[in-house]
Amino acid sequence: LTLTVAANTRYRVRAVLFFIVAGGNSTVDIKAGFTIPATLASITYSINGPDVNITGGSQVAGQTWQGYLAQTTANSSGIVGVSNDTIVPTPVILEGILNVGATSGSVTVGWAQNTTSANALTLKMDSYLEYMKVS
Repeated sequence: LTLTVAANTRYRVRAVLFFIVAGGNSTVDIKAGFTIPATLASITYSINGPDVNITGGSQVAGQTWQGYLAQTTANSSGIVGVSNDTIVPTPVILEGILNVGATSGSVTVGWAQNTTSANALTLKMDSYLEYMKVS
C-alpha cells in the first residue's frame, strides 16, 4: 500500500490492515508503520490493534486493545497482537499527519510478522490506505 505525495503539503493518512495467521497462532504479533524517505517528510501517527497478550477465543471482541502514539521517526513501527481466529481477520489501524517537505515522493505502509513462527501472517484483501490533503 503506497501513495505518492506532493512537495510542501500536509496530509491526513489512515491505513486499515486486516490480517490472518495460518494455524491460528496468536503469539505471532504484527509490526506495522509508515515507511518514508528521511528527506521527504515527518510523520506523527498512532497504531492501534489487539494487545500483544491477546489470548484464546475465536474473536478479538472483548479483548484488550492497545495503541502506540506519536511515532515520528521516518521508519518507526509499533507492535500489536493478532487474534487466533483463522477466518475473521484482525484489524490494525494506523492514522496520523504527514508533513511533506520540499521533495515529493512515496509513502508506504510497511508490516511484518514480529515473532518468528511457522504460522504465516497474511495481509488480507480489503486492507486499504486513504489520505486527504489538509494544507
